[in-house]
Amino acid sequence: MKKLLMTLLLSLMAIGFVATEAEAARFGGGRSFGAQRSMARPAPQKAAPRAPGAPAAPSAAPKRGWLGPIAGLATGIGLAALFSHLG
Repeated sequence: MKKLLMTLLLSLMAIGFVATEAEAARFGGGRSFGAQRSMARPAPQKAAPRAPGAPAAPSAAPKRGWLGPIAGLATGIGLAALFSHLG
């Protein structure tokens, strides 16, 4: 009987703490979380004239980021192993 009363009391207290209306402001002010720049990008500058017969400078290849996906996979595998041992 004592256990039943304690459960009932805890249940009533839990229901009393439930928020009935959300009054919080939107996180980030309602803007997108993408790239946000407050300044306009500068106009591209003209290339300096080359001397006749000088070879053009090679363009840099785009760098690919593989560290992020590999770290994500390693984290997922680690968490799966942890949770499988915990039951």
